[in-house]
Amino acid sequence: MGSLRVGAFSIFTSIVLLLTLALGGGTRPGLLSDVVSQVVAIPLLVWGALRVLQVGPGKRSIWPLVLVALPIVLPLFQLIAFPLALGQTSAGLQLRRDVLAVVEGSTGSLSVAADVTVLSLLSLLPAVAIFLATLTLSAQERRVLVLVVIA
Repeated sequence: MGSLRVGAFSIFTSIVLLLTLALGGGTRPGLLSDVVSQVVAIPLLVWGALRVLQVGPGKRSIWPLVLVALPIVLPLFQLIAFPLALGQTSAGLQLRRDVLAVVEGSTGSLSVAADVTVLSLLSLLPAVAIFLATLTLSAQERRVLVLVVIA
């Protein structure tokens, strides 16, 4: 059996993955355990994104990046504030705005609870960071990562 060669990036990816598995899955967004895993995932996200960008354009497939962008774009789209004139053309959106104006103030975004939408967007940080990191790992490093999770 050959020697297992893993680098600092692979080790850090394993640490973030194990920490996220141990601390993640809170019943409510914004718990301290979620915040810890999100903060630890930020350096991996930056490091992984830099490694993905260093891969030559001919070797890099666009589909994994599209796959990772889709769940991020949806909450961002929900947070966009649309012009009030747009709400007047849609009966359902205008009714929603009227109700929100009475209850908590008018908002132009599609999200009913923008703070919860932001928290759900932040909860994607560890998953996106680990996904980007594994895109650039070698087959041997991915195998070690799986063995670390299983063990």
